[in-house]
Amino acid sequence: MSKERRDSPQQSEIGPSRPSVNQANTPPTSDDTTTDAGQRVCVSEDEQDGRTYTRPQEVDGYSLYRALARQLIGESEKYTSIRDSVLHFCIRARSNAHHPLHQAYVQHERDFRQEFHQAPYGRELFSALDCPDLRPNNHIFPVVAHALKVHLRVYESISEDGETRNLLVESGASYATECTLLRSGYVRGTCRFSSVLPDESGKQLIDYLQATKARIQAQSKLPTNQQDWKGVKLKEIAWTWRRDNTISYKPWEFRCHNEYKVDSRDIEKLGESPLNRMQVFVVTVNDPLQLRSALELMSEALQRAPYQQREVSISSDRTRKGKLLPHVSIDCEFVKLPKDLADKLPGYEAKKMVDDGRLEELVSVLTIAVGRHFFLLVNVLHMLQTANKDTVPELAYFYGKTVFNPELAKLWWNPQSDFSVLDATIAHMYQGTVRPPFSHKPYREDARSITPVFRISNGYLNTTRPTSLTFPTDHVDCVLHEIGYNEQGLSCPCKLGNFDLAALIDHICRIHLYHVNYEDGAGKSPWTKHRDRFNYDNLLSCFLTGDRLYPLLQKMKSAAADSSDKHAFYQNLGGLGMVTDDDAMGYNIGDVAGQNLIFELLLSSDDKRLVA
Repeated sequence: MSKERRDSPQQSEIGPSRPSVNQANTPPTSDDTTTDAGQRVCVSEDEQDGRTYTRPQEVDGYSLYRALARQLIGESEKYTSIRDSVLHFCIRARSNAHHPLHQAYVQHERDFRQEFHQAPYGRELFSALDCPDLRPNNHIFPVVAHALKVHLRVYESISEDGETRNLLVESGASYATECTLLRSGYVRGTCRFSSVLPDESGKQLIDYLQATKARIQAQSKLPTNQQDWKGVKLKEIAWTWRRDNTISYKPWEFRCHNEYKVDSRDIEKLGESPLNRMQVFVVTVNDPLQLRSALELMSEALQRAPYQQREVSISSDRTRKGKLLPHVSIDCEFVKLPKDLADKLPGYEAKKMVDDGRLEELVSVLTIAVGRHFFLLVNVLHMLQTANKDTVPELAYFYGKTVFNPELAKLWWNPQSDFSVLDATIAHMYQGTVRPPFSHKPYREDARSITPVFRISNGYLNTTRPTSLTFPTDHVDCVLHEIGYNEQGLSCPCKLGNFDLAALIDHICRIHLYHVNYEDGAGKSPWTKHRDRFNYDNLLSCFLTGDRLYPLLQKMKSAAADSSDKHAFYQNLGGLGMVTDDDAMGYNIGDVAGQNLIFELLLSSDDKRLVA
């Protein structure tokens, strides 16, 4: 899921800090930005005991360590751990003549003392590191960087757009953990430091989506071919919730604002605490000619979304760096065909007819999520049932940019059935290619031979299936899976960038030596193996219990089970009226939103026991 970044590792030693060519007196320019890939950042306020500094005299000399604690630990009030680590390192390096960094540290002491010898009072390097905010100079930063094993950058300013400017100091090995700080001007001989953190609030994405929505609305009266987004509609859906203690079996009350509904309640009248709200932007596509514009909108969202393309270590010693691929979550819902026959049957009978080959499941709606803010819903079955000359080429383009694109990481949850059904759905686009028979073994029943037939008849669906839209049938070594093939002969889909979140969690456990035991042994399993005793409800409760969105995600997931007819609920997904059904839209959105939240949680923790 990551690409290697080829930096040449530097020697791990205390060397002179590397000042920027833009030194303190050089006016900052737009070229002075140095966060990777132009990433927007935000500055955390200097904090003392949880309170923001409001007056210059409120200083204690430890803002450098507070800023570093904010980045390395996550809590600025734990700065004493950072300070102690630095001072203990200094004692070890200075007192032991055989320490490999003894001479380098002594030289820094001499250089530091020489710089301060004409001052009205003398200072030693160790004293400066004990109170680093008081007239710091470049000699303290390489010591701090090596003591904490970080790559330290200190900037002088930050733009209104959140871009760091005027690099003052850079110290530490390039492959070490990145720490970026902002140094404010001197006040009474003391300067202050703040953490510079990636802007992961999602504000940039939300601002973009709101502006794009306004542009789409302004162009809605123009002919479709003159509109920037070719008729694509960007809608908002919002949910709020509160506790209702009057009903013991139903502790939460939910409200929904859905812009697809003409009479939906006003979003500003939903009430409740802003923390008990989830507001999303949704594109639903029924026309194949809108797919390219929808994908362009998704691509723009990916470029602005938080948590994307993070830098990660890809070796156990952390000397090799890589960047995560852009990632989304994806899920498919199915409809049983012929629909008029399946709709008349109870769910268990329809399932039995699928096992016998008399009914077949095809993808009704495919949902892709960028974080928890942007969702793309594609009504695939509707396009096939109303196929025209544009349907096959536009759907092929869509699949090529998503499911079959190895440069985009797609997160699935137990996708074994998804790929079988998606493969059958794509086969219906190319009915000039014969579908071979296969052996199917239902749970606790004998195997039987299934000869698949095409359930949709249309003159525009008679071409030959290209190899570029064919799932792998040959196994490639995979760190997540053992060799395995499904009933249709498909092998592991990971090489196309399709990753099972369940297998990824197994892999993380194995890395940390927490083996997941299966009936057939420990370690990797074939991609075809379901995690039967750990379903999506278990996943949500395991990772997100206590998260503010958990009550809503749990409610969204249970929409089918809570409906009056679960079988009918699934059969109606993907229809033109789905967008006005709050429960159906929540069901589609909730699954993929939860997967993204969990993936981001896995990336944000260094606690192997917590993760495992």
